[in-house]
Amino acid sequence: MLEKFGLVKINDFSRRKLDVWKARVMDVAKICKEVVEERDDLERTCSRLQSKQGKLLTENARLKAKISKLERKVARYGEGK
Repeated sequence: MLEKFGLVKINDFSRRKLDVWKARVMDVAKICKEVVEERDDLERTCSRLQSKQGKLLTENARLKAKISKLERKVARYGEGK
């Protein structure tokens, strides 16, 4: 890429130096791939947890309404006696 834009000429470097740089670039690419895979896994986990949180909040609201309804019934029962 650098050679394409005239910034660096491959002939300016020895084969050994190019092999060292190629190895470094491959190591960085491997690490980047692992980071991307880990990020994708974390995003899936986060999405799944947010979905579960939404379901739990809905269930919690439903149960609170049910408890409130039962408390009103108990209060009316106590007033009736």
